[in-house]
Amino acid sequence: MFDEDKCATQLYEHDFLGEFICTLGVIVSNKKLHRPLILANGKPAGKGSITITAQELSDNRIITLTLSGRKLDKKDFFGKSDPYLEFHKQGEDGKWMLVHRTE
Repeated sequence: MFDEDKCATQLYEHDFLGEFICTLGVIVSNKKLHRPLILANGKPAGKGSITITAQELSDNRIITLTLSGRKLDKKDFFGKSDPYLEFHKQGEDGKWMLVHRTE
């Protein structure tokens, strides 16, 4: 999860708030996950957390996810965060590619 400070396409230009990594199968099988955000060094990202809720529909080609971040670190000058999420998928060559970025 990142705090977007400006219209920049390069990820390193934004503030890193923390991460939680899992597979889609973990999300779907749990229906609702609430986990702390973790920094790159493996330590907790303050009190920041992420909640992921999955809803299974009759059409199994579509998945609806509800994601929210709570108690995120304040990264902006005026004391708020503008977080967004990125979804990546692993290609056949083993490299990860961006498939979606939230607002």
